[in-house]
Amino acid sequence: MAHVYNITPCPNTPSEFQISPDGDEYPDVESVLEDAHWGGIDTFYELGEDELPWEIEDIRGKIRNQRGRIFGFVNETPKGVNDYEVGYFTVIE
Repeated sequence: MAHVYNITPCPNTPSEFQISPDGDEYPDVESVLEDAHWGGIDTFYELGEDELPWEIEDIRGKIRNQRGRIFGFVNETPKGVNDYEVGYFTVIE
């Protein structure tokens, strides 16, 4: 089993991140990535494994109660040039 949780900035300490308390359960990591792909995320980067694009910060070590594999992604939005959204999630097996 694999559990996936969103990672967001801490409300009172924006330089730190937190893992959301609510997650989803999947049969395995491949299912997590496939589901996210169909949800509109085209490319994932595993922090500490992949070369990261400039938009994604390596936030490892800044996450409270860090555990699991940490992934980052960039979604470009239709608002204009250089308009994008960066997100992070963790997969715990």
